[in-house]
Amino acid sequence: MISKKFTVLCLATLFGLSNALVPSYIEVCGRRNPKLDQCVIDSAMKLLPKLKDGIPELDVPPLEPLEIEELPMANLDSFRASATDVKLRGLSNFTIKNLKVKLQDHKIYIEVLFPRVHLNSDYNVKAKILVPIAEKGPIDMITENIAAKTTMKFRLIERRGRQIMFWEEMTTKIFIKDYTANFEPGEQKPLTQAINQVLQTNRKEIIESITPSLERAISKQILDISNRISKHFSYEELFPDRE
Repeated sequence: MISKKFTVLCLATLFGLSNALVPSYIEVCGRRNPKLDQCVIDSAMKLLPKLKDGIPELDVPPLEPLEIEELPMANLDSFRASATDVKLRGLSNFTIKNLKVKLQDHKIYIEVLFPRVHLNSDYNVKAKILVPIAEKGPIDMITENIAAKTTMKFRLIERRGRQIMFWEEMTTKIFIKDYTANFEPGEQKPLTQAINQVLQTNRKEIIESITPSLERAISKQILDISNRISKHFSYEELFPDRE
């Protein structure tokens, strides 16, 4: 009888120590949980405030701003433009519209909505109206209600005798309906007005130009953050074999 009690106590202690490795701001979801999708949603939303400012103990940098070195914006015959030193804000504020966890397939499908995203950057313009001209200056762009669909794929790798989730691939499709943008006055005021006019009248082309770069940048950052977190815990600690 004492032996049985001692065994139960040891197992409970080991189980408790295993869970203690996972900080309280990460919600552990049993992989046999009938509401696993909702558990992962709750876990993500619980973790979000920490991600915004970064998690030093897990070596996770702040989620905002998302920095992009260069973002092509327009590639028209007479007008070429790109944004450099791009800073995106608003990515830490989102609503999860749908989420499906397929642990057997090593995939997670997510649909989210960003209410408002603010882009701030330097703007480089090369245009040819009557003669070749060039202009540089800061630009602000705001877009609302961006929908995004992502697929994240992981594989299990052995590390120090434990199975770790390694996120190896992420595809992101974002859907931008519209935006407001303002190129701040440079040295040539008439040209600045012309640039703002182009920004307003070529929305479809500009959205098509910036979307692929945004998708790649978002995927790269989320993969990096996911791996920085998951490397600290085993698969069993994050998704134990229980409800």
